[in-house]
Order: sequence, then structure tokens, then C-alpha cells
Amino acid sequence: MTVHVLRTSPPPELAQALERFEEQFRYPLGPGRFFRISHGEDYPRFFRAMGEGACFVAERDGRVLGVLGAALRRLALPGGGERPVLYLGDAKIDPGARGGRTLPRL
Repeated sequence: MTVHVLRTSPPPELAQALERFEEQFRYPLGPGRFFRISHGEDYPRFFRAMGEGACFVAERDGRVLGVLGAALRRLALPGGGERPVLYLGDAKIDPGARGGRTLPRL
């Protein structure tokens, strides 16, 4: 398993593998309704929009096994101060890879 750290658009082969990977996930949107997310060709763009963003992609033989996105940013506190925080999101593991080493490797 290889873990790729993406801060910019991935190479075309990996972008296509990520697109195939995303197709298997859907999210509830009320009774009997669902939606899907597509990050397009620039998978980490969403996380860069929030701050210093990156995505971690676990891949084996051209197949994406899991992803985890992260964005380091400043959080404004009620008293006027700020502190650095890490936003983690988009944690997805291929159903066939669950219970294995994919999540710990990410």
C-alpha cells in the first residue's frame, strides 16, 4: 500500500481512481433521498480552500483503498484571540479494506 500526500491536483491516473472510489459512497438527505460528493480532478481543492490543506490517499495497484482530508487553519476565539486547529474530514475507507491497516496508515 502506498499513501500519497496530495496538496495539488493528483496525476490523471490517480484522479480517475479517486473518482471511481467516490462513486461507491452516498449520504442521506432525508427519508429515501441521498446525495453523492465528487471532488473532481483536484481532490484536495476543498481542503486548500479552508487553509493549508492536504489529502492522504491510500492506494494499491491503482485502486484507492481510503482517503482522509485535512486543513490546518486559524480559529477565531470569542475573546478575540486565535489558535491553530486541524480540520479532518472526508475519512472514507473502501468497504473491502475496512478492519485492515488502511485507516491507521492514513
